[in-house]
Amino acid sequence: MSKRMYFIIGILIILVIAGFFLYATGFDPCAPQGSGESKTAVRAFIGDPNAVVIFKKSYKNVIGESYDIYRVNTDEFTVDPTTGSVVGASLLSVPRLQNKNLYIQQTESNAKDFAARHYNDFYSRTMMLTELKEWDYGFSGNDYSFTWTEQSMGSNTSNSVRVVVNTDGKVLYYFARDKTPPTVGPVMVGKDLAVEIATNEVIGTAKYRNEPEKFITTELTVMPDHRVVWVVGLQFLYVEKDKRLEANPSGIIYIDAMTGEVLESDRCCS
Repeated sequence: MSKRMYFIIGILIILVIAGFFLYATGFDPCAPQGSGESKTAVRAFIGDPNAVVIFKKSYKNVIGESYDIYRVNTDEFTVDPTTGSVVGASLLSVPRLQNKNLYIQQTESNAKDFAARHYNDFYSRTMMLTELKEWDYGFSGNDYSFTWTEQSMGSNTSNSVRVVVNTDGKVLYYFARDKTPPTVGPVMVGKDLAVEIATNEVIGTAKYRNEPEKFITTELTVMPDHRVVWVVGLQFLYVEKDKRLEANPSGIIYIDAMTGEVLESDRCCS
């Protein structure tokens, strides 16, 4: 066999090995690579400057905000590309536990310490514990969920941080929202009324079972024409309509904050 043939075979072997390595690590040279600043933020969040951070996808939430998702091994991190900060983490490498080694009150300090490390100025702002829940998934284990919400003039704002831990106090999930609300004058339609109007728009006279089966996002927004608008995103797990269960009706409803008029309704499955 000629030296040229040996050389070609050697190159092919190197390419096969390199291809296998790229496949195993999840690297796709044709895929978008994301932001270097965002990858640095993910490494800082997990405390590993050498972590291999891989861009996964971009998406928009129900109120049109853009976010990027990155992964490190099996864990996923959501980054706000406008600030370069990590606003969500799904630590899938941490297991749920069936055995209650610690109870919910015992894990609160772990969750709060994690929130304080990652949420901007947690202790210098008025962050109040507004929700704590235990989720029992049967054979899949248990979670403890803690939510702190920033207070302003005695009321909740849209800024909050939620930390979910297992029964060893190890963090499973982290969700944060930290947006400066627009400067607007007093509005005539409050948040509760806006949610009620949006609910009626999405499901009409249908009945939903209870509050945990309804997910809400609300944002007070100033439009380019200077109108102040509530943007309400709703998703119901189930509603009862005409004596039938209907799954996952949802929608994004735009409501004039001065008049209560529904300006736009983007409904799904309703």
